Amino acid sequence: DRHEALRTTFTALDGVPVQLVAPSLRIDLPLVDVRQPAAGCLERARAAASAALAAPFDLVRGPLLRASLLRLETDYHWLVLVFHHIVADGWSLEILHRDLRALYAGRVSGEPPVLPALPIQYADFACWQRRILQGERLNALFAYWQKQLEDAPVQLSLPTDRPRPAQSSYRGGRCGVWLDASLTARLRALGQTQGATLFMTLLAAFGALLSRYSGQSDLVIGTPIANRTRSELEGLIGFFVNTLALRLDLAGDPSFATLLERVRTVAAEAYAHQDMPFEMLVARLAPARHLSQAPLFQVMFNLLNIDGRIPGDAAQPPDAERDGDSGEPVESEESEESAKFDLTLYAIEYDRTIRLHAVYARDLFESGTVTRILDHFTTLLEAIATNPDIPLSHLRLTHQIPSGKNIVAPATSFNEFPEQAVEQSIGNRFREQAERYPDRIAIRIKNEQWTYKQLEALSNRIANAILALRGGSAERIALFFRHDASMIAAMLGVLKAGKTYVPLDPAHPPARSERIIDSSGAATVLTDIDGFSTEHAQIIRLTETERFEANPPPPVSPGAIAYILYTSGSTGEPKGVVQTHRNVLGHVRAYSNNLHLCADDRLTFVSSYGVDAAVQDIFGALLNGAAVYPISVRENGV
Repeated sequence: DRHEALRTTFTALDGVPVQLVAPSLRIDLPLVDVRQPAAGCLERARAAASAALAAPFDLVRGPLLRASLLRLETDYHWLVLVFHHIVADGWSLEILHRDLRALYAGRVSGEPPVLPALPIQYADFACWQRRILQGERLNALFAYWQKQLEDAPVQLSLPTDRPRPAQSSYRGGRCGVWLDASLTARLRALGQTQGATLFMTLLAAFGALLSRYSGQSDLVIGTPIANRTRSELEGLIGFFVNTLALRLDLAGDPSFATLLERVRTVAAEAYAHQDMPFEMLVARLAPARHLSQAPLFQVMFNLLNIDGRIPGDAAQPPDAERDGDSGEPVESEESEESAKFDLTLYAIEYDRTIRLHAVYARDLFESGTVTRILDHFTTLLEAIATNPDIPLSHLRLTHQIPSGKNIVAPATSFNEFPEQAVEQSIGNRFREQAERYPDRIAIRIKNEQWTYKQLEALSNRIANAILALRGGSAERIALFFRHDASMIAAMLGVLKAGKTYVPLDPAHPPARSERIIDSSGAATVLTDIDGFSTEHAQIIRLTETERFEANPPPPVSPGAIAYILYTSGSTGEPKGVVQTHRNVLGHVRAYSNNLHLCADDRLTFVSSYGVDAAVQDIFGALLNGAAVYPISVRENGV
């Protein structure tokens, strides 16, 4: 009732598309109970959400909004909302969540919801836009873009793993990497000294990377813009977003500072001419069209700073606490990523860090190739932040190899795990490896990798969050994570905080997890899985730890209890096995020295986190500077 865009359908009169706003609209809200059997409840919920997402819309008949309610527990549900993009953009989802929370809270309390009145509706904006986009105003906008894109290259020639097909399948993949807080701060400071925004700084760096890959000094990168230039539009649900084609000039091998100045000028002029709809621009320019690629540009860059969320991103922070009167957004996990362009780079702002998230066309790229692109981009950003005044061609994409060394470095020699190392904590031993091998890969999963430096920073944040939220006394913290890198970071964080971790397996029945929580006396459950709840302990979401510092926490005694692992026992009831830091380090020492483990080694890890083999494999790698590769049997069918 509040937003006309959600009651709108589209038809054609005499070949001209028009929007029809219904005076009212009733949305069916089917209730789907996925609780039974308990095993696989979350998977069934995600499957139901994916099915709702995949169903097509009828633009003529509508509605262009679908809803369903999934019951995961007696008092915990997912409200699944699916929109056609024609009636809502990313900004709209924030408005939707705000309005729903207010309406829901008002219904629960019996008080009228407090929502600002909407001065206009989307149809008013559409009429206003059509009124100004004609005559001299439209001609001036088109003249600017026509000149800006005159003789622009038709294609960005990136090296690909496969030849471009005759017609794009739009099948996509994703991978990501984190920028640490120090680099993020230096990039922001660099932009400020140059009078540029973070968007301009990252766009210029991305352009420099693409130029090195393609060999082109003239390239076009697309970027979305909110296009809500009037205050009346800020609270409206609707499709306002526009796309800008930004042409970057890297001729003459400029320094990054010079390139940033050029990008700042290009971006500022584009913002001043942003009212030209991209679809109208393409129609007027009439470039040669191909079913295998998008017109005008094939690579996109998007800086997200509204709430740091993009569809399917598992590393997103919720923007609302879960309580009885509100909810937190749970983004869809599509089984098949969609790639509208060859490569789209998202830079997602958090408080002190940035996550780079790439969506790529699987027709063209392998995941390993895009992972290397992100690695090169990270190295390039480090070089830019260190010295922005040297020519772009002098900025390295890979870490410098010391003179006199072969390009392929010799294998790292075996260093004995010393006996005295047993008399320290697991966290201290890991910190030594992180300082010794900061840029080596610590963990690699299917579409992402973390260096020792990154894992050290993340585990420190987790430890500091636990100390701030739970205090410094010894206690037990249950971990409820999938077979993924986040679980290992959580284990290290709990150990560094001087607490005891108790691993839980999401594949086990919820009743077993509840028994383990109760039996171990765990006061807290740390998790990154949406929908988890328990009556026995406080829940800390992994995203809550992102706001804490990455400084090393206080030292931990080697006699402190490291973990409690539960086995079935002879009676079938879970029984806890307790080990100290000293015991773990002693076992890892014997394991490492027997195998002559060194920093060049890579250990796969397929066992459950709740068994001794997990401790051996994970810490056998990470306490020796080696890399661990978690492999999920359930996900990969190994």
